[in-house]
Amino acid sequence: MMKFKSSFASRLDDFISYLEAFSKNRQKYYYSRLFDDYWSNNDYPPDLTKYHLKAWVRQEEGESIARQNRRISLARQFGLFLQSEGLLNQYILPQRLCAKVPYYSPHFFTDDELIRFFAECKKLNPILHAPHQHLVIPQLFSTIYCCGLRPGEARMILVENVNLVEGWIDIKGTKTYRDRRLPISKILQEELLNYDAVMKKRLKGRKFFFPVKLTTCYPKEFSKIFKSILNDAGIFSTKEDRIRLYDLRHHFAFSNFNRWTTEKKDIDALFPFLQRYMGHASTLSTEYYIHLVPEFFPSFSTITRSLESNLPEVKHEN
Repeated sequence: MMKFKSSFASRLDDFISYLEAFSKNRQKYYYSRLFDDYWSNNDYPPDLTKYHLKAWVRQEEGESIARQNRRISLARQFGLFLQSEGLLNQYILPQRLCAKVPYYSPHFFTDDELIRFFAECKKLNPILHAPHQHLVIPQLFSTIYCCGLRPGEARMILVENVNLVEGWIDIKGTKTYRDRRLPISKILQEELLNYDAVMKKRLKGRKFFFPVKLTTCYPKEFSKIFKSILNDAGIFSTKEDRIRLYDLRHHFAFSNFNRWTTEKKDIDALFPFLQRYMGHASTLSTEYYIHLVPEFFPSFSTITRSLESNLPEVKHEN
């Protein structure tokens, strides 16, 4: 049970228990804690009113629309919960209080872009606070790309959850609470074997497979390294085509769909295995890629032709 401190503390505990009955999503804990801090800092009584929520719904300086939406959604759900508990005087925030989250279209890397990007990764040098980055970063980004991992999943992989003899990686503690074992391609397996052999000598007893130092992994902000390497490789984001680290994961999904289509395989039959491999909580997340395939399919034949062999087939064991 979380330790809340505001006048809504016990109600927030009940609210969290209620939400857990439907899904396990770490975001609800984070935004519930923010809400509790807001309520406590303002010394508000246990009474949801439009006035009390006025500052909560306002967009903070530098805050994204997506984050503002999540905060508002949390408060609205809490109001609905309180009314369902018989507290009918509690105010419920109306829907659509702020702008919609802008539509994001994934960036499709070309062969040339991928070659330049990974070549630039290998040019990194050791730095004081990350003395092994020239060895770690290339393999970290390669694993995200080859296995379609969420960046946060990759950076948190423990040494004990990697078996390079049999060729699999265990992904645990995911945002959807769905642990999974991923077989990896032979090429990636060999690359990681070589990398691991070097790291065992340089950082004996390390905790994380892709470490910064002995017991630490890269922080969430390591996407800044990705952007820096992109710039050095001459690959620039634009307002119309914003490139994110997450696009390496998107690329994995599209490459599989492209391969299956080219080989005339039954996508409907293989679809559940891709969903499991990528750790999607529902089919809707995986179907997102299917909706985009027709729009971008003409360019698929020129994407990842030379690097596609690094992407493992999605098998039944996943």
